[in-house]
Amino acid sequence: MIRVNKLTDYAIAVASKLSVNEAEVRSVAEISKSTFIPEPTVAKILKLLTKSGIVLSKRGVNGGYLLGKDIKDVSVADMVQAIEGPIMLTSCVDVKGKVSKEVCMASSVCMMRARWNKVNQAVIGALEAVSVKDMFE
Repeated sequence: MIRVNKLTDYAIAVASKLSVNEAEVRSVAEISKSTFIPEPTVAKILKLLTKSGIVLSKRGVNGGYLLGKDIKDVSVADMVQAIEGPIMLTSCVDVKGKVSKEVCMASSVCMMRARWNKVNQAVIGALEAVSVKDMFE
């Protein structure tokens, strides 16, 4: 089964909360309360989304988090990659010219490797075609 992990699902909920009044800075506690996601989980998600540039953090007394990009320009693929890392259906697929660090004993003779690349690219394309905004409209 191919499955997006729970943290990615929560990250989309967090991003949707931040998209309401996009310029408004929100605290971890506020986001947690409105999304029913525990504060430590919200903090972890925001750290990952900040690292990827999807979210910006503001320090200080009135600090918190806000979107770093227009939510319609953030794809589901962006969110998956920010939370989970590269989208790789098998350990041997190429992602942007990089091969997974996982080693497959048959990779040098495998006839399926190029075919998995094609499937992996199709999945990435499908996830890139859906924006986070599309997820909650």
